[in-house]
Amino acid sequence: MRIDKKIFPSEIQKIIGNSAVESDDVGRSGALVAFIGDGLVLKKAEKGKLKNANLMQSFFHKHDLAPEVIHYSSDDSDYLISARAEGTSAIAPENLRHPAYLAGALGEFLLRIHSLPADDCPVQNLTDNLYREFDGALKRNEGVYGHISDYIHIRTAQEAKKFADGARAYLKNDTVLHGDYCLPNIMLCGMTGKHIIDVGEGGTGDRHFDLFWGLWSLSYNLKTDVYRSEFINAYGKSRIDDALIHACGCLCALI
Repeated sequence: MRIDKKIFPSEIQKIIGNSAVESDDVGRSGALVAFIGDGLVLKKAEKGKLKNANLMQSFFHKHDLAPEVIHYSSDDSDYLISARAEGTSAIAPENLRHPAYLAGALGEFLLRIHSLPADDCPVQNLTDNLYREFDGALKRNEGVYGHISDYIHIRTAQEAKKFADGARAYLKNDTVLHGDYCLPNIMLCGMTGKHIIDVGEGGTGDRHFDLFWGLWSLSYNLKTDVYRSEFINAYGKSRIDDALIHACGCLCALI
């Protein structure tokens, strides 16, 4: 659907120029996503919602892992304009047709992301934040998200708490994370990772959060868990603790 550029602030209109603006989708965060001509992507969200996305996308772009941020502003709403990502989505049919290669490519790409310098990352301490959110959800007596609880074989928030509490002393804040390492957010060129998108949940945290989301997304999108070993072997089995992957799943399981 075409959008009238007059709904945007004047500084955004100047960037749009004579290009058409076509709406794409409203993401999980509630952000409006639109294409500006053939080369730019615009996001609009509630004030403050795209601050971390701007910081993390700029950081990843510096390391050639994300498209360039062209503009960020925060007024009554947040606006983020960036170049389009290169490659094809991991969720594209041509990539799903080769699941073993896909799983390996995602494992290799995640290791590349996790090898970035954590001290330079502009967003820190995701693990601490996730535990605060988890503890808050427990106090509100929230339930579990079915797709995740089924995958990690728990049924209640109290089961999730048991495993999450057991991992508190072991989960670190020492690795640069994507934060939502799922197939739709990963762009590939010839089964090699090229760009990541939707990085607003990123920052430093424990590697096992991204590992959980990558494995869960493979299972969810491929409708099978048989390619788990290709992902893990490509990332490096010696770097992984299965118990911590499970604990991270529990931390993410509450609605």
